[in-house]
Amino acid sequence: MLRVSLAWRLAVPLCVAVFVTAAGCTVDRTGRALFDPDASLDASDDAEPIDAPPADDLGVDASVCAPGTVDVDGDPANGCECVIAPDACNGLDDDCDPATEDGSGDPTIGMACDGPDRDRCAEGVFLCDTGARRCTDMTPDSREVCGNAVDDDCDGAIDEADAVDTRIFYPDADGDGHATGIGSVRACSAPAGYLEVPVDDCDDTHASVYTGAAETCDGLDNDCSAAVDDGAAACPCTMRRRGTHAYLFCAAGTAFAAAEAGCVGVGYHLATVEDTAESAWLQSAARSYDATKPWWIGLTDAVTEGAFVWNSGSTSEFRSWRAGEPNNSGDEDCVEINAWDADAWNDSSCGKGNDFVCESP
Repeated sequence: MLRVSLAWRLAVPLCVAVFVTAAGCTVDRTGRALFDPDASLDASDDAEPIDAPPADDLGVDASVCAPGTVDVDGDPANGCECVIAPDACNGLDDDCDPATEDGSGDPTIGMACDGPDRDRCAEGVFLCDTGARRCTDMTPDSREVCGNAVDDDCDGAIDEADAVDTRIFYPDADGDGHATGIGSVRACSAPAGYLEVPVDDCDDTHASVYTGAAETCDGLDNDCSAAVDDGAAACPCTMRRRGTHAYLFCAAGTAFAAAEAGCVGVGYHLATVEDTAESAWLQSAARSYDATKPWWIGLTDAVTEGAFVWNSGSTSEFRSWRAGEPNNSGDEDCVEINAWDADAWNDSSCGKGNDFVCESP
């Protein structure tokens, strides 16, 4: 074992391969902190043998910096103050090397990026600019263009409705080659069931209805003239109009069911009466054609006795019964007008042969 001589106790520190300051030894060139001899200790001859300087001669623990740290200022008194990290783009010297460019450890620097425009095209790269990451993409919006098979705005689709040169298309639900102006869409090309022109269909639920179509006796305004069956050929009965509806006055003398079938055959139903004014008009018109006979209208309780319903499906609750009616005398389930009094209704046997009035939808 090495015995320490009096040289360890001298006032002048012993410094080997170290930086020397006025206070004594600091760190060696490898970064290890060394001891600082204490010159105030006495020079007694009975010093004991030791392998290293005594504990009270140590200014700082003789150790190296921990992995990942650096003693930047070379002062062991404040330890290894720099923790080595990837050099992020933050304006700091993260890797303890002032010569390294800020952001050199950020993997996104140099990667493609999309700027503040509305497209999704990565037309720039990330830079580290004064301690912050910045995208160089300052290009104007890349807009979709129809028909070039290119995803111009980089959103994963082509020819979308926001393309710069879309057109307007209109629905043709009934497939008659004529579109309605309700429910248009913008697109690069016509979606299924849509047309660009012509937009001249006033009823897109019937293929026989559009501007210029031939008017037929079917309860529809085929030619879009705002009048049902105007000028129609071969209507089976005399036609009268009231408002937007057409009425067929058929002097046929037939049972209720056959009368309804005749109406349905031309797109009508036996007449539905909504109010007093319509009831009076029907009675007057019927009497002008045949004042001696009653006329069927489309009201019946044949399904459930006493529960009268309209063949047309209307929920109208208007009734204009003659006093004492309906009385179901002899199983009377169908309703006639003009039986006796003006504007009065009567229930009668459904098999009776009456004239009848049809009404368009």
